[in-house]
Amino acid sequence: AILAERPAEPHAETPSKASSGGFVPMSPGRAAGPVVAVGRARPAVPETTVADRVAALARLDEALAAARAALAGNPILAAQAALLADPALIGPARAAIEADGRHEAAAWRDAIAAAAASHEALDDPYLRARARDLREAGDAVLRELLGGFGLDLPAKPAIIAVDELTAAEAASLPPTILGVLDRRGGPTSHAAILLRAAGIPALGGVALDPPPSRAAFDGATGEFVAEPDAATEARFRAADLLAPGPASVILPGGEALEFWANVAGPADAAAAARAGAFGVGLARTEMLFLGRADMPGEDEQEARVGAMIAPFQGRPVVVRLLDAGADKPVPFLALASEENPALGVRGVRALLRRPDFCAAHLRALLRAGAGHDLRIMVPMVTFAAELRAIRDLLAAAARDVGCEPPPLGAMIEVPAAALTVPDLLAASDFFSIGTNDLTQYVLAADRGHKDLPGFADAGHPAVIGLCARVCRDAGAVPVSVCGEAAGDPSTARLLVEAGIRKLSMGAARLSTLRAAFSASA
Repeated sequence: AILAERPAEPHAETPSKASSGGFVPMSPGRAAGPVVAVGRARPAVPETTVADRVAALARLDEALAAARAALAGNPILAAQAALLADPALIGPARAAIEADGRHEAAAWRDAIAAAAASHEALDDPYLRARARDLREAGDAVLRELLGGFGLDLPAKPAIIAVDELTAAEAASLPPTILGVLDRRGGPTSHAAILLRAAGIPALGGVALDPPPSRAAFDGATGEFVAEPDAATEARFRAADLLAPGPASVILPGGEALEFWANVAGPADAAAAARAGAFGVGLARTEMLFLGRADMPGEDEQEARVGAMIAPFQGRPVVVRLLDAGADKPVPFLALASEENPALGVRGVRALLRRPDFCAAHLRALLRAGAGHDLRIMVPMVTFAAELRAIRDLLAAAARDVGCEPPPLGAMIEVPAAALTVPDLLAASDFFSIGTNDLTQYVLAADRGHKDLPGFADAGHPAVIGLCARVCRDAGAVPVSVCGEAAGDPSTARLLVEAGIRKLSMGAARLSTLRAAFSASA
């Protein structure tokens, strides 16, 4: 059952350090203006019994279908939509209606509460974190059954203060929301990922009772000013983080530094295209699959990947093959439970264990990329033999589709790959360094470990040294960085000094990086 799987936590560009004031950066950008505390309208759940149990079951099924359809429109929310098809969740609710005549809303509320409580009591932090997804998905169904449950948002432009923003709420915030102050939110939540994609500044851990009437803050550094004066507000006034700008700058030595974008769905791809990204340096396909018990067909994969890369017609697009395993569970692959999944069957290791799926996946990507400057990237490469095996599958898929195979590249996340680039050159057309995983493997610290935040440092000399070695050994073969470090100006400078000339990041980081390097160009 899906509820037994580990939670979906996509890789993301996430600021990770708390500010000196204790607030946690969630989404970069500056905001200043009035603060409005917002709550949610929550209609009472009827505790009465129902006369027609068949009709109550039908109403629950209709609400489940409507909620799944609404959530499936966003690639991150699709992981929550998958929960709403899980018999382990639906079964108890239906049983309460059939056996006891419970109102469908009450039966569903209790089923969600029981499932979430059982996850919160587990020792595994990943499975404990699943409780939040359960509650958010459950609320989506209650919203269909009862109405309400939405944030009471202000009509005029304002910063909102909220107890804990959900992913669905983050995905639907209107343009009048200048920023978000979240009491319990954090940088790795789905809501934070969506806020960053939308370019909405946000801070977490903001427990101010009452909140100030006005505030100014920086969502990248955590700087926060309550009741700012006019001059301070002007200093924090938000620029348009997604405003168009140059796709590259010329460095003092005369070389071009290109700014690419990491995307996970149509909305952030459109934002990145509007912001003038050179191309897509990382298109994440795992958003199609997270939490799914069924394998999406080739037509569905083609349609969804096609929609994601459509805004970049005429610009280069690097699509990463499904990066399953570790913190990104894909139930239909039936990967065995592992004691240390970060060092287990993930990325290309998982793909090569399911060659039929990998072949279908490649055919779908080739059809989606027709008419695009498509490149395909292989995650978690360690050995040249892995790349050669994928290249053989790609050649066969291209014959099936009737096209030429596009360039195939290796993602450098494993220290062994970084140290043996000469062995990979014959099999790889380009390299992209994933600094998130490379850093955790080099420094031997789980990048999400709450007690080791200082180890999540892609600017560590050992990491930068490996990046420099990759650039040196790659010679004329292109090397980019698509990890979190590419969007941090201080670390990006170190990467450029190491030889990197292609930086790929979330759309909201593009203007900051342009400004940082334009000032020194």
